[in-house]
Amino acid sequence: MFDELNVPISNECILKAIKELNTGKSAGPDMWLNKFFIHGKDVLLPYFYSLFNKIFASGYFPPAWSEGFVIPLHKKAVLMMLTIIVELHY
Repeated sequence: MFDELNVPISNECILKAIKELNTGKSAGPDMWLNKFFIHGKDVLLPYFYSLFNKIFASGYFPPAWSEGFVIPLHKKAVLMMLTIIVELHY
């Protein structure tokens, strides 16, 4: 239906999402701070790239994502997806 959206998520999209995170947020239940993503982006970037692209390629979304913790969005919305993942953990 939306084949033009079926492209791999780029490193640039992930970096753009990380750059828009605020450092003044507290950690959520998983204890991940936005600062981890901001200051660890050089180490985390290849893992995020692999993770997001494998999830979208498989079409499988973890059950927890439908419980409101994380909302799966289309590949072009990786910025929003990463923001939601991180913002829900403040």
